[in-house]
Order: sequence, then structure tokens, then C-alpha cells
Amino acid sequence: MTQTKTHSLAVIAPVVFGFYIFGFSDTVGFATSYVQAQYSLSDTVAGLLPSMVFVWFLFLALPTARVMNRIGRKATATIGYLISIVGLLLPMAPIDCFEVYFAAFALIGIGNTVLQVAVNPLLATLAPPQKMTGYLTVGQVARNLSLMLASPIASYLSLTFGDWRTMFPIFAVITLVAMVWLLLTPLPAEPRAEHTTTTSDILELLHNKTVLVAFVGISLFIACDVGAGVLTPQLIIERAQLPPESATLSSSIYYACRIVGTLVGLWAFARMGDVRWLRANMLLLLGAAVAMYVAEQAWLIFALSGVWGFAISCVFATFYSSATQSRPDKANEISGLMIMAIASGALIGPLMSLGTKICGGDHSGAMVVLSVCVIMLTVAAFLLKNVSAANGAQK
Repeated sequence: MTQTKTHSLAVIAPVVFGFYIFGFSDTVGFATSYVQAQYSLSDTVAGLLPSMVFVWFLFLALPTARVMNRIGRKATATIGYLISIVGLLLPMAPIDCFEVYFAAFALIGIGNTVLQVAVNPLLATLAPPQKMTGYLTVGQVARNLSLMLASPIASYLSLTFGDWRTMFPIFAVITLVAMVWLLLTPLPAEPRAEHTTTTSDILELLHNKTVLVAFVGISLFIACDVGAGVLTPQLIIERAQLPPESATLSSSIYYACRIVGTLVGLWAFARMGDVRWLRANMLLLLGAAVAMYVAEQAWLIFALSGVWGFAISCVFATFYSSATQSRPDKANEISGLMIMAIASGALIGPLMSLGTKICGGDHSGAMVVLSVCVIMLTVAAFLLKNVSAANGAQK
């Protein structure tokens, strides 16, 4: 499947805007603290709320890919938008119980899963093969911008209107705009499967070494991403004795540096190639992980959080692009596999908590767990280079 046509900004923009909507699912992270305080939930019960987002990536990504083969990516994305809108509006229901938030966050997670399975290959098919990683990286810029702005927006609305939930209907309206914009945009025809794809057919794609390495790489990337977001504020509170309100500044620094990293990545791809740039960034990430062990000052931990965000900014796009280019005829199925890998985000939290418990409450135990993920991610990045070269030789 060769793609050479360059599409206009009017066609690409509504698809890229879908990546901005991806970020709304991450509002569950800081919304959990509000829900926990409002209903006096235990840490164990509150910890289940973020899982309501990640668990659906495991169970629904592959079925969504199968459905997408029949109804198309645009229709599938529309379904994801609709489910997300319902989930975002549910917290405003006149029912005062925390179970409403479990249902709302589950719907947000389901909608986000469906949306990511559809929008990633939708954008990838608009890109010439040699620019696919760049296009997907632009999408990540939009997603990171959403993540960076979500928490300040929630805080502002809470202070202004006295109700942190005000963010949900606003996000629902933005999601509706994104859905209508995509529906009104004529997109090029996409290939449809000639026969029904089974889950077994999709899993067989893991026999392709590039797809397997990309699947493992994205799983580890999500673990490193989610893990850093959880651990960095804890390290600042524990080591620098700063209050939680100041420690959460690390999230804004982290996502701001991820945006910088994606923009620098677009420049670097054209000069040294996406996989070589990935390899260099993984060495930088290893250095940041080592420094985290000895960092005691708040400013240094903040800085390392920024380095961490910069280093992993182009990881997803590079792995996803490599997997898709290895089997472009199976773009939908590969999208399902890569999005299913995001479910690893539900595992890293409990594993880090276990590490902290083993170390007697010292968060260095969680850092050990996170460092193992960084090492394995670096190995995957080096394997991706070798596997991609082998695939290129076969072609």
C-alpha cells in the first residue's frame, strides 16, 4: 500500500484534534483526589477509579479493531466520541454517590479506547510513509497540550464556580465539536477487510518481530509515563518536604517538556531518522532515572521530571509508526494491538506501591520498579532498530 498524496490542513486538522480529546481521559487522575475527599474514600477504593480508564484498553481494543474493519475508521471514531460525551456529562447527574464517578470514568475509558483505536490509523493513512512518525508526533503535541492544560483549567473552574465538576460539561462540548468537525470533513476512502477478522488473526500479528517489539515498547512507554506522573510528586513531598500543592507543579513541567520534545523530534526525524532519535532519547531517559535516585532538592527533581518528559515524547509515535509500516495492510488490526498495550498503565501503580512497601515506605522502591521499565524500554528501542532494518532488507 503506497501513499504519496499530500492532504490539506483542512483534512488533517480535525483528525489531529482527536488527539487533543485523548487527553480528557487523563482528567481522571486528578479528579480522583476530589472524589476521594468528597466521599472520604479509602486509598484502595480511590485507587480503583483510574483503573476504570485503563482496563478497557485491554478488553476492548481488539474487538474495536474488528468492528472498525467493517464500519470504517470515521464511523468508529464517531462512536468513541459519543460514548465519551455521555461519560463526561454523567458526573453532573443529580445523584450524590461516588458510584456515579465509577460509571462516568468507565464510559470515558471506553470512549477513549474506541477513539484511539480509530484516530491513530486515520491519521497514519493521511501521511506519506516516510512522514508517518512525524504526523503521529504532531498528534502527540495536541494530546500533550490537552494534558498540560487540563489540571490548571480544573483548578481555575473550581475556584471560579466553586465546583470542580464544571470541567466535565466543558470538555463534553469540546468533544462534541471535535465529532461534528470530523463528520463534516470529507476523508479519502479507506481500505475495507474482505473477510471477518478474528481476535486470533490479530494476535498472530505478534509473530512479526517489528509488531512484537512495538507492542512491548508501547506497554513499557505507558508504564514509564504513568509511573513518572505518580512518583515525581511523591518524591518531591518525601525528599524536599514541599506541600502537595507545590509538588503537583511537576506535572505541568513534565507535559510542557513533552511538547518541547515532540517539536524537537519533528526537526530531528528529518536529520537523523525516527529510530535513531528514539535510541538517543532512551539513553537520556536512563540518565534521568539514575539521577532520580540521588536527587534531594526540589529544583533538581522538577528538572529531572522535565528531562523525563522530553525523553519519552516521541516514543509512542515511533513504535506505532514502525509497526504500521511493517504491515500497512493490517493498519486497523495493528492499531488495536498497540492501543491494547496501553492497559499496562493499570499495572504500574500497584507494582510501584508494592516496591515502596517492600522498602519500608521509601519511594526508592517504586523508583526501582520504574527503572526496570526504563531499562527494558531502552532494550526495545535498540531491538526496533535492528528489526526495522531486517524488514527493510526483506522488502
